[in-house]
Amino acid sequence: MKNKMEDTTLIKIGSSEVEALRSVLINPVVYQYIILEKLERKAVYIPSFQKYYEIVSETFRFPVILPEVGMFLSLDAVSKDFARDFFDKIKNFNGIISRNEVFVSNVYNFNSEENRMVSWGNIKSSKLSEEIYQLYLNNIVNDLVMTPSIATQDKIVSPNRWFAISYSKYREFKATIHYNFIVAYIQKDEISKKRVKNIWIGSPQKLYEIKTGVVIFQPRGYLKYISSIPLHFVTDPSEEQLDISEKGDYYLCYLTSFNNYFTSYERADITKGSVNIVSRLDKLVFSIWDVLPFLFPFEINSQELSSLIFNFQINESIFTLFQKRLMKFGSQQNPKIIEAYEQLIEKRNKTMRINKFGGTYAVKVVNPTVVSFLVKRIIDPKISSDEKARIKNFLSDPNFLNRVEELNAQYSAASSKKLFWHFSEFRPFLGIVPFLKLREKILKNYIALYQRFYSNVQ
Repeated sequence: MKNKMEDTTLIKIGSSEVEALRSVLINPVVYQYIILEKLERKAVYIPSFQKYYEIVSETFRFPVILPEVGMFLSLDAVSKDFARDFFDKIKNFNGIISRNEVFVSNVYNFNSEENRMVSWGNIKSSKLSEEIYQLYLNNIVNDLVMTPSIATQDKIVSPNRWFAISYSKYREFKATIHYNFIVAYIQKDEISKKRVKNIWIGSPQKLYEIKTGVVIFQPRGYLKYISSIPLHFVTDPSEEQLDISEKGDYYLCYLTSFNNYFTSYERADITKGSVNIVSRLDKLVFSIWDVLPFLFPFEINSQELSSLIFNFQINESIFTLFQKRLMKFGSQQNPKIIEAYEQLIEKRNKTMRINKFGGTYAVKVVNPTVVSFLVKRIIDPKISSDEKARIKNFLSDPNFLNRVEELNAQYSAASSKKLFWHFSEFRPFLGIVPFLKLREKILKNYIALYQRFYSNVQ
């Protein structure tokens, strides 16, 4: 029987909506394991190449983020040569981080029921300058923080970042895979209580399980705490340098969750339920930069979701309540260190700005579609070298957020959106509207789901 909670939290986008984008920026998410799915061996004719290609019996499933619209899905490799070549290009990724390399893929055969697509080998890659790549990476992290995962006692779910998988070559295995982002509260004694768990995800995998809590930031300064959530590590967490205090500490946690998991593997310690594999932990700093973006689902005006820039405000007293409640169960953090951290992030993250006016924090975030779309234009061979140089200068501008804000004001005031694109300063954005509209739809659905779970705090 399907799990009702997960079924109602999966945002499903129609095939025509995704395929209408034609080409998308993709960011592979690479881990220490590869997921395979058994397929029938057959030959497929691809008209654009006027050639038959063999579909191998084992198809590689590459998890990828589509940063232009905020989705996570499976890029299926239906050619053995493509699978080998693509893996060679991405094998040095560290989670979502590459060596300044980005990829553009054509979109074919999108399956909305499983959130998977193929590229027919039409993938281009390009190296970005260090400055533009950091802007691009900060942009992806902003997107994750503003759309945190939904955690319940049973599972952790990201409504817009998922795909379904099944595998039966050696042992039966199936799950819905979510790319999740949460705030985890880890206590020191839980590390010493770690348990070894064997699972099957296309091959045997040894994991280390600990119990942790998940923290949800809510309006009016409340913290919702969900206890006894299992987290799994591919290496022994006691050997990691987590530097956990005696009281426990809070971490920004990137993880891949296998929900509705089932396997017939006879040596598995977990045969059904959920598996949450941690890929990265960063200690949460009790700063406005680490905390306030989590309130995006509650505070953003839905009418702004199609804009080039997002705005919302948080009362200073609410942030003060968050700090007090975090420090009640976590270690005390030095105010001077927090201040230095905020100055560093403000300097490095040009896609977000937080200003204080009186007793209110004003948060401005560039719509993540903007940076991703412009980065894709740099790779597009149809774009002239002069136009690419103009886009690179725009992305490298120290006042990047201000420039986007100015363009957004002009776009919002334009009486005719069609005429808008004829002005030279807007030309780099030509073709962005379908991406803005799809992101808006995804965010509206996501916010409705998130508020449904977490807006009932009194």
